[in-house]
Amino acid sequence: MIGQYKQALALLKDRLNSLKKDRQNLEKLLQLQLMIIRYIKRIEERSQNLKKLQKSTSAARNALFIFKSFGDAIPFLYISRFNLKQLSFDLDSERLKNDSGFISGQRGFEIELNQLETFLCQGYPGMLCDITNSIRYGDILMLFEDSDPLIIECKLTKQNDQRSRRQGKKLKQLADYYLNDKKTIKKGLIQVDRVETQLPLVEYSQRMNTLIELARVKGVASEEVEQGLYYIASFNNLLLDEQLRELKLAKPWMTNLNLEMRNHNWISYLPLTLSIERSEDLVDFVVGRLVLIVVVELQSISRALPKDKAQFVLNETSEHPFEFYLHEKGNKNASSMFAIAAHMIRRVPLEFVSLRWIVQNSYYTWIAGS
Repeated sequence: MIGQYKQALALLKDRLNSLKKDRQNLEKLLQLQLMIIRYIKRIEERSQNLKKLQKSTSAARNALFIFKSFGDAIPFLYISRFNLKQLSFDLDSERLKNDSGFISGQRGFEIELNQLETFLCQGYPGMLCDITNSIRYGDILMLFEDSDPLIIECKLTKQNDQRSRRQGKKLKQLADYYLNDKKTIKKGLIQVDRVETQLPLVEYSQRMNTLIELARVKGVASEEVEQGLYYIASFNNLLLDEQLRELKLAKPWMTNLNLEMRNHNWISYLPLTLSIERSEDLVDFVVGRLVLIVVVELQSISRALPKDKAQFVLNETSEHPFEFYLHEKGNKNASSMFAIAAHMIRRVPLEFVSLRWIVQNSYYTWIAGS
């Protein structure tokens, strides 16, 4: 199904790129959202018709995810990627929060849209939460730059039912989290602290875009962007297989970004609708003509810190699978350890973040808190 929307995808990408260069243009911000809404409603209608005919709706769900990925891109133009993560997850656990469902035929959605247009006319930037896959709280997200997220709930009338009280409680919890930088999960047994990154972010999305351009000419292109971190872009599956064999890695951890998009695993991460620069490249990726792969040589991870300081252990069953055991000089027994959460690690392939940065920033964060 998504293949029939190539022109729409390219146009949306061009609109997104234009907003990226002119973020203060609230008319562009509104028009991009209206266009996303138009296609979301069209796909929702098709999905409902397929359901009535008892036919598979998987292709429609995939198309819906792709178009909402343009909505996902918008907040990343204004708000730190690290501050946005919580908007996808339940506050009491580490599970994804339930999404809001379809917008078609919902009277409340039209009220939200009217309120958004009022904000924009008054000079306040904002966006509708329901046109995203990732923002799962409230109705409108205000897009104030260099600030924590501000979520607004719109109601037709004053309500005091159980659902409304539950929504109000969640929004208060969310506000408290951003105010106090703390939350408790797993029935209050574990406290989670929000801390600032210790090092300036290092990411290589531009390197991947350069590889895509080169792959258009050569069929496939690859680069070791830093020690143990490889990017591959391919328009030719035979050449891709050959390229992977040539890497000859002892312990590779490979992420196929096409599969990640197909399996809807991009929720809460900076989406490829933003990372991929050119509209033709994005369309080719979405329809599967362009394949993007990120490979990590696991043996290289221990080299991100001095050998005499840390021993790296991969614990695949843990929620914090990258474990580092720190040693005092001359002492074989570890004096302490820190671990990196799976969500943070997945920023390496999904957001093109530096693996070395992930490890070193986590290390200095641990040092600062110890």
